Amino acid sequence: MLFILRQLRRLELRKRSGQYFFYAFGEIVLIMVGILLALQVSEWNQAREDRAEERLLLKRLSSELTGNQGKLSGFLKGMEIKEEGLEQVSLAFKGVPIEDDHQFLENVIRGSLWGWTVQPLQRLVFDEMNNTGRLTLIRNVELRDQITRLYNSIEVWEGTAVVRTGNYASLSYGLVPRQSESDVKKGLSPEEMKEIVDSVLRSDLKHMIIHEQNRISYLRPHWERLDTNLKDVRTNIEAELAD
Repeated sequence: MLFILRQLRRLELRKRSGQYFFYAFGEIVLIMVGILLALQVSEWNQAREDRAEERLLLKRLSSELTGNQGKLSGFLKGMEIKEEGLEQVSLAFKGVPIEDDHQFLENVIRGSLWGWTVQPLQRLVFDEMNNTGRLTLIRNVELRDQITRLYNSIEVWEGTAVVRTGNYASLSYGLVPRQSESDVKKGLSPEEMKEIVDSVLRSDLKHMIIHEQNRISYLRPHWERLDTNLKDVRTNIEAELAD
């Protein structure tokens, strides 16, 4: 009888041990499920925050490119004005009579436009994204690469424009009094203007015209290409935002 009671007690202990193991295993499973759910929720929240920041960055970048597009258009228009001014000044140096001294001096000034450097395009948003690693928030890899190539090209050709700077602008700056960067000083008498015109014609300015014309011929197609690429990138950003 005692033997039977001992066996029953052992069975009861085994049963309780099995139940304890089952409950412990269940608790472990619940904890693991809870951790996995918490991680998943955290990932969802992070993904949502990343997408919101991506849209904000793309909107800021689009705004920056819009401003740069306006600057590029102004720059290309300025090149046309510069080229026309240089041509008229060149004719005077070749002996074509000057009919209007004031207009001639205006052309000398126009020929000096964009003579030293090119006003840098804005790159604040791109540099911020690139330097902080947030450029990778743009999921569209092709668009991200396209943006990077555009800004790298801008940097290259801005540097090239500076390297190819000639002396025309600095010499003309010392010859023609100016009201502003693009206008002859107001209030000059006809005699004063005649004297300034003569000093220009006696100067070495004529030897610098070809350099400026060549500079325009070299830079214009590259800036036109940049303008086209910029418009394409901005269009692709707007398409990405529309999705």
